[in-house]
Amino acid sequence: MLFKKSDQLKALRAVPLFASMSDRDLKAVLAGCREELYSDGQAIVREGQPGGPFFLLIEGQAKLTIGGKVKKTYGPGSYFGEIAMIDKGPRSATIVAAGNVKALAIASWDFLALCEQDFKIAHKVMMGLAAQVRSLDKTAGH
Repeated sequence: MLFKKSDQLKALRAVPLFASMSDRDLKAVLAGCREELYSDGQAIVREGQPGGPFFLLIEGQAKLTIGGKVKKTYGPGSYFGEIAMIDKGPRSATIVAAGNVKALAIASWDFLALCEQDFKIAHKVMMGLAAQVRSLDKTAGH
């Protein structure tokens, strides 16, 4: 599946962190993204490493492992790293390319600079985080 710019915007909007953003906001986020290529078996991120980029897979598949055990397979439209991009905390899992992978990546410093330049975007990010916390609270029975 090949992602056009309109598909990339739609895929970004599916990420809870970006869900309330306008097309203009999403285009600003997309402008800070770069395409990265990974080959079969190559680690995209490693468990325990300090934060870093957010990734949105646009081609291929990747396997998420925790403690060396495969927990999930990602495909086009899947994403990871949204929290590590913000707090620079350690990665909670290793993600390895399963075949050739093309991903959009946005570095934490680029994303945080965008949030600093445009408070409306920063506020929408906060709203996305708040929605995720509320959702987790509901599933935890709070």
